[in-house]
Amino acid sequence: MPTSQASIRTPTLTDAPSDAAEHGVLRLELAHTFGNGPLDGAWWPHSSDLQQEVGDLVDHFPRGRIDHLIYSRPDWAAPATRVRTARGSIKIGSFPRDDTHVVLLKLASRQVVRQREFASLAVRNQAFLRAALAYCELLRAEGTPAP
Repeated sequence: MPTSQASIRTPTLTDAPSDAAEHGVLRLELAHTFGNGPLDGAWWPHSSDLQQEVGDLVDHFPRGRIDHLIYSRPDWAAPATRVRTARGSIKIGSFPRDDTHVVLLKLASRQVVRQREFASLAVRNQAFLRAALAYCELLRAEGTPAP
């Protein structure tokens, strides 16, 4: 896990998941307000390492403190029930047959944030990559994600 402050930026076509991406950049796009659409953001992890990627997301999430996370199990190399973060560990969970590619974040404020998670294994396909980038553009332009 990184110890330095991460920056946030939207992924581009040159961000191939097979590249050795630096883990100092949290690839995340959030709607201006949460709860106005079916999804509140998009997250593009660098790898399928659940411990590292969720730890990085929790440590650098810019809009509140994540207390609990629910993930889509098929997107990750190994399931887990806890993740180590800079402030300690947090409880995480999944539904065994969930293949929605959505991550639910429960914030300390009790607000739930629904994010589309673009798993790095799926993004190797250029057509899927273009769709993921278009989705991030929509979030940035309108502030409210599409279904």
